Amino acid sequence: VSFGLNCSGGLSAACEPSYSISLSPSFDVDGPPLLLAPGVSFSYNVTIRNTAQDDGVSPILVLDLGNGIILNSTTSRSAGDNVSCESSTTPKPRCPLRNPLHSNTSISLTLWFRFNTTAVPLSTSFLPLTISVVDGSTGNTSTSRTTEIFLRAEASLGIGVM
Repeated sequence: VSFGLNCSGGLSAACEPSYSISLSPSFDVDGPPLLLAPGVSFSYNVTIRNTAQDDGVSPILVLDLGNGIILNSTTSRSAGDNVSCESSTTPKPRCPLRNPLHSNTSISLTLWFRFNTTAVPLSTSFLPLTISVVDGSTGNTSTSRTTEIFLRAEASLGIGVM
């Protein structure tokens, strides 16, 4: 997902930074399903790139988690870039990046999630997950990427014999 410059008001107007988001791996209908079971966690590698010609302010990653997905932790995979996320108990945790994204540069993050299986019926086939990048100065959403996580319910719970 990539958008061009977001300018308004003519040539003298300031252009807001624009960002693109890429995700891997794919857990959507084209990829393998995730097992919906207690204790199962999964991760997304998220790359955010400033596609504008102007240097951007520090962007904020905003997650809109489907019912039953909990953000466990976030790890920056780019040297020198730090990110800290709000409490995972909120359905829309915000993860401010502490450093600006300069023109045509990117940051890579790994987001770890787990399922809250008490909130998800086993008949659920998809869970939505939306990742947005918000401009840190204006609060405007620059770009957004929604994926539907393809789920496979656990057929039966194993019973241990003592």
